[in-house]
Amino acid sequence: MIFHAAANPESLTLPIFVGLGITKNLDASVLIISDPTLEYAIPAGWFIGSKKLHLQAKINSMVRHVAESCGAEHLIYQGASAGGFAALHYSSLTPDSLAIAINPQTNLKAHYPERLRPFLDSCWDGAMPDRSIATTDLIESYQEKFDNYVLYVQNEQDHFHITHHYSTWEANFASLRGRRWSLLSGDWGAGHAAPPPFFQSAILEYALTFDGKWADFLKSEEFD
Repeated sequence: MIFHAAANPESLTLPIFVGLGITKNLDASVLIISDPTLEYAIPAGWFIGSKKLHLQAKINSMVRHVAESCGAEHLIYQGASAGGFAALHYSSLTPDSLAIAINPQTNLKAHYPERLRPFLDSCWDGAMPDRSIATTDLIESYQEKFDNYVLYVQNEQDHFHITHHYSTWEANFASLRGRRWSLLSGDWGAGHAAPPPFFQSAILEYALTFDGKWADFLKSEEFD
C-alpha cells in the first residue's frame, strides 16, 4: 500500500496516484490510495476523512478485502509525511505487517498549526476529531498496541520533524527498538526532503527479499 504526501491544491489533479515509479519493478501486488479529502482543496488530509466520511474504517476494510482477494500474505504500508502517518496508522491495524514511514507525523497536535488548520476547518468543523471516531495521535495508539513492524525513515536535516515527531516516538518506544522498529536516517537535503525515488524503491525491493520475516528485516546492518 502506498500513501501520498501533501500536495499543492492549486496544481494537483485528483485522484493522486503517487508511487507508480517506485513500485513498477516490484514483484508484488501494489495498491496506491488517493486521499479523497483533498477534494476540499486542502494540501493534506492524512487519510483520516471528515465528519461526513469516516475514512479510516473504510480504508482498513478495503485493504483487507483487496489483500484477501489477491492472496497477499505479507503486507507493507509505505508513505512519506502525511502518507507516513497513514502508513503507520493502517499498518498498526494489521498485526505482523510492515510500515515504511518516511519523515512521518506521529501526532497531528504536534504538527505545524497553519498546515493542520485547513484540514480541521474543512473536514471537522475546526476541531480535532474525537479519538472514538478518528486516530490523530499515533504515539497514543501505539502505546495501546504495537504488534506490527516499523521502519522509521528520517531525514537528518528535517529538524522540525525530528524534534516534534521522531523524538517523541523514540522516547516512548526505545525499549522496542531493534525488535518492533528500526531507524534508517540519512541526509537527503534541507528540511522535509524525502529520499530520492530510487532509494525508496530499493528499500521496498530489499524488504520483499525477507518474505514477511520483518523482525529479521529490522535487524539489518543498514538500519540503526
